Amino acid sequence: MKVTHLIERELAMPRKTKMLYNIAVLFMLYLNIILSFAVIYMILDYTDIGPIVDHYRTHVKAKTWFDPLLKPLYFSAITLLSVGYGDLTPFGLSRIISVFEAMIGYILPATVAVQAVRFFPAILNPDRDTNQDD
Repeated sequence: MKVTHLIERELAMPRKTKMLYNIAVLFMLYLNIILSFAVIYMILDYTDIGPIVDHYRTHVKAKTWFDPLLKPLYFSAITLLSVGYGDLTPFGLSRIISVFEAMIGYILPATVAVQAVRFFPAILNPDRDTNQDD
């Protein structure tokens, strides 16, 4: 019952509000994916099943208490967003998990682009009247 209520409410939104709502949902989706994979990487790194190695950390720069939290979060974000600086490298099971995260990072923008084209049909065909019923 709640799902149908949310769908009805979304359909009744003005176009600008719907666009802002969709952007907020997309942002929350990306944030959720990044945090979820960061937790997986943190567990794999902690158990040494799939460590993530920082190539630029030296013995001069001491590890702080929040490094085990930030390293997986940073690695997850650069993997999902396809940045891949090369300063961190996954090993073991983390390699397989990072491939799945990278695939999501490639597929998600494509689906967003398809949805944007569906949301703004006048961009592709400006001569066609979008209010016509066929």
